[in-house]
Amino acid sequence: TSTTINAGRIQDKSMKNLGYYSKFSGYYELDDYPRKIALLIDDLQEEYRPFTLNILQPLVKSVSAFRSAHLPIFWSFWNRTYGDGRYNAMDRFYGPDGVDSKVNALFIWQENGKNIQPELEPQNELERSRVIPSEDLNMFWNFNEAGNSILDEQLKQLEVDTIVIAGAWTDECILSTALNGFSRGYDVIIATDTVDTCTAYHHTALQIMESVCCKLVTSTQLIEYVEGQHVQTELLS
Repeated sequence: TSTTINAGRIQDKSMKNLGYYSKFSGYYELDDYPRKIALLIDDLQEEYRPFTLNILQPLVKSVSAFRSAHLPIFWSFWNRTYGDGRYNAMDRFYGPDGVDSKVNALFIWQENGKNIQPELEPQNELERSRVIPSEDLNMFWNFNEAGNSILDEQLKQLEVDTIVIAGAWTDECILSTALNGFSRGYDVIIATDTVDTCTAYHHTALQIMESVCCKLVTSTQLIEYVEGQHVQTELLS
């Protein structure tokens, strides 16, 4: 028989992408078809620089590749500060601990904490128009006056079908944005060396995303794809 039991899942040798019913992975490959692809950079801001040093250079190279290919890049930065007048489930979840010592993770404490790290910051007016202040873990969950997702509307205008999500935190904003992007119909790509977190759950989050909604690659594989002939390069018009 071609079916065996291994590591708590049923594996079928005729199926390349899953042990059916219990462990899945993305069937498609990056170069399966010409993609309309965009890069989403989440929370790579000065407040979090000490925790994201390991991913900075792979991401700088990825940004350069997207710019050279004239592919769109979007930025989001965490916009919550203590005393900002907002109160929701996240405030209840994080609670008041660490407020007095200015280490409560819900809020930005540094004067320049909201600034996008200069190595990655937008370089022109078009790029600056694609910066989204965020008050939710999910990059899509920021809305315009009409009640529509700011990010989703811009991606639809560009007819984007594939999103690459990078930045912080793997187990919070990256995971949340990946799941929502997948639900909105986008193929979701994560270059594993361009995401990071300050918690112990980086690899766990990657495993969950790989088995639920994402194709995991390296930044080298992503850059090779972007620099190749498989993408449409006129999305900035």
